[in-house]
Amino acid sequence: MNESRERIRREREREKNTYTSPRLALRRVLLLAEGRQFREAAAILSRLGPGVLQGVASELPIDLLVEALPHSAHLIETLLNR
Repeated sequence: MNESRERIRREREREKNTYTSPRLALRRVLLLAEGRQFREAAAILSRLGPGVLQGVASELPIDLLVEALPHSAHLIETLLNR
């Protein structure tokens, strides 16, 4: 049980520092959105720096997120607030 918690903690720490390029961040957000994990995708967007966020926002297919409403509302809200 402790091993599992430790592995999850390490994965979260790695995720915080991983997204230094817009391409990697966009790829992860799109994978999560395709899996309908919009809250997790929103959490990634909320941790991005301004330069990376700008690159992701310009490439993010908003029409697909609008089609997934109301489930994608949290992701869209996070994007617009940032």
